[in-house]
Amino acid sequence: LWLIGKDKFKSFRLVGGNKLETEARTVFECFKKPVRASEFSSCRRIIKLVSEKLLRPAVADIAGKRLLIVRHGFLQHIPFAPLFNPSTDDYLVKTNDLIYLPSASVLEIAGKSPPSKKPGKILKIVGDPIYSINDGRLRKNNKNRRAFLSDKNVET
Repeated sequence: LWLIGKDKFKSFRLVGGNKLETEARTVFECFKKPVRASEFSSCRRIIKLVSEKLLRPAVADIAGKRLLIVRHGFLQHIPFAPLFNPSTDDYLVKTNDLIYLPSASVLEIAGKSPPSKKPGKILKIVGDPIYSINDGRLRKNNKNRRAFLSDKNVET
């Protein structure tokens, strides 16, 4: 596990090695299919165990931070959002912003595979959405305002 920040770099050895990968595969099975009530506690227990092994070494450093997650090996199949934060026992997605990036090995494989078909024309879409009735582009007696307010989901 590497922790890289603006002014720090730390490296942690994850405990478990091959056993951690086996446990990660069990977590994957829990996420892959609906869990029966009889399996719920065992799935929750293994998810907590894997969360603890992956995150405990850096828990003090990641508190409330945005995490850029680059997974390696079988961990690429495990979403981190439903893992538990060992310090709060909340889901990691509740305590941290999560961003996933592919590992170098995935990028290498993706770069070697030929495109499945010849790319067609390129389309670029740029948007500037209006999320608030107070947006300056919605002035009184403006046709954009009337169009925006005509949506039945918008209250004035």
